[in-house]
Amino acid sequence: MRAFRIGGYWLMLFPLLGILGCTGGVHTRTIPNCNATTKNCRVTIDTHCIAQSDQQDVGLGYTVTWQAPDATYSARFLKSKTPFQPPTGNVTVVPAGSPSKPVTGDKSCGTTPNPPPNSTNTGCYFNYDVYHGDTWCGDPGIHVVN
Repeated sequence: MRAFRIGGYWLMLFPLLGILGCTGGVHTRTIPNCNATTKNCRVTIDTHCIAQSDQQDVGLGYTVTWQAPDATYSARFLKSKTPFQPPTGNVTVVPAGSPSKPVTGDKSCGTTPNPPPNSTNTGCYFNYDVYHGDTWCGDPGIHVVN
């Protein structure tokens, strides 16, 4: 009878070991509009000057390319809140068609000494403005995840 009880405990322990083994370690997550091989995410700006999607998830270390009808479009982040560190000038401008600098986030979402985004710290959000030439079009955002 004792051997039967010990065997029952082992049967209950195996699924727990499997669950613990599956939840430990780093998980690669598929992020829509991002290519894990090139570590680049893309945001499409349509002819109506609207960014698709309104909020794009981007992994730390990835670059972002805004695809637009022509090179007169750009994404502009405020100096005080840009996902690309260090910020450049008063406004960080990323022209359409060119990849950005790699996303580093800022102190609120994972740069040292703060922990990187994970399941409990889901990252942070950076507003940006879409411009067509010098005309403001919209204000979507980048959500840094890991």
